Amino acid sequence: MEEIRIEETGNSEQSAGNRKQVTGSNKHLPKWVWITTLIILLLGGIGLAYWIYKTDVFGDLTKVAKVSPSPSKNLNDTPCPLDGVMTTKDRAERRPLGIMIENAPEARPQSGLDKASFIFETPSEGGITRFLALYVENDASEVGPVRSARTYYVDWADEIKAVYAHCGGSAIALKNLLKDKYVCDINQFTFGSYFWRSKERLAPHNLYTTTDKVRAAAESAKCTLKSDYSGFEFKSDAEKSERGISQTITVNFSSAQFQVVYNYDSEKNLYLRSMSGSPHKDKITGEQLAPKTVVVMHADRVFSLTDGTQQSHAVTTGTGKAEVYLDGREIKGTWKRPSISERTRFYDELGKEVVFNRGQIWVEVVSN
Repeated sequence: MEEIRIEETGNSEQSAGNRKQVTGSNKHLPKWVWITTLIILLLGGIGLAYWIYKTDVFGDLTKVAKVSPSPSKNLNDTPCPLDGVMTTKDRAERRPLGIMIENAPEARPQSGLDKASFIFETPSEGGITRFLALYVENDASEVGPVRSARTYYVDWADEIKAVYAHCGGSAIALKNLLKDKYVCDINQFTFGSYFWRSKERLAPHNLYTTTDKVRAAAESAKCTLKSDYSGFEFKSDAEKSERGISQTITVNFSSAQFQVVYNYDSEKNLYLRSMSGSPHKDKITGEQLAPKTVVVMHADRVFSLTDGTQQSHAVTTGTGKAEVYLDGREIKGTWKRPSISERTRFYDELGKEVVFNRGQIWVEVVSN
């Protein structure tokens, strides 16, 4: 047994010695091994750099990030169905707001007409015109003065299923609103907290609201704020060489106080609006109102006895003559609206639907 242990001890010492010799030999590698290793590493690095340069692998990653961004709600890549202006998808799909705005001399200048996408103007009673201003993509911090409802304005609000904001109305208009299945009725008499009276003017020419307040009132009334209407066709502005040089449109409603004149600005491709002989300006911005397209729509008017007085009502369905002004040109044609639930559409003399420029549209409804 002792001999066996001696042999094992000797073998262990011998193995340890061998290990010391091997370990010691690693510290003294030949120079050619080090040189060869460095050359291999250098060539490998050069090869890798050349491959990255040829494939542009990091550049491709950057391009992918730029070309394929995650979907964003802030991209102006969706046309508004009402005026064709490019906006965000969320804004384009907002339910239109229809706000009644008065035009008596005491109500001028009005607030917020410049932010409207689409405006109807026609006389109410006494030859005084009134506006139905329709808002979609733009917001206005002040809109007014807000006035009462009339049946034909309600009819025009019906065709786009608008949220309709007003302060009271004629007896027949209020009666129609009670059974109207197309609009969301926001009457100041019911939703007073969403309107205010300005101390700068005398009543009834001092009632105002905002687009945010009208939407909040619609939410309070449990109305949907998603759009449900068909839009028009739109195009970009004509090239400057293809535009008219000058053009003046005069709309005689009743008297000089309500005469409207549009002067075409070829450079900006806009129609500068004047009223009663002066530029028609917005109260907040001080800028002259300037729609992109002007439409003159000829409609019959019918008379009825309402609230003990005789009132005339524009006929909003059927067909009639129309002139469309855009790009400094006049397009003569017709308007058609088969029923209350359908859009008023405009056609040229060949029966082709007019394609509008992107931007505010102002429709002047005159009597036949």
